[in-house]
Amino acid sequence: MITEIFYLGHDNTIDLLLKADGEAVDLSPVTRIDLEIKNVVTISSTSYPDVIRWTGLDVTGKVIISLDDYDGELPVGKYRARLVVYDPTNTDGIVWGDLLIQIRS
Repeated sequence: MITEIFYLGHDNTIDLLLKADGEAVDLSPVTRIDLEIKNVVTISSTSYPDVIRWTGLDVTGKVIISLDDYDGELPVGKYRARLVVYDPTNTDGIVWGDLLIQIRS
């Protein structure tokens, strides 16, 4: 499981490259991506398009998560998070993977 550190009040991002069978995945059909931070919040790209971005990027399969653009409360601590990707074929979403997010001030 990967660990990502996010510093509150700064411009850093969590950059992920989604791959299947070693190849970056075309995210053009994706309709929504959710970041489920366990016991804290689920952040959806439909509600927070500036927090989770994958369109208009110059790298296939790239997802950028900017938690500083989330206007809710993110307490300092370590959290398991799950990335869920939705498209017209997978309306219940595909769990892409879990990661550990450490939020620091």
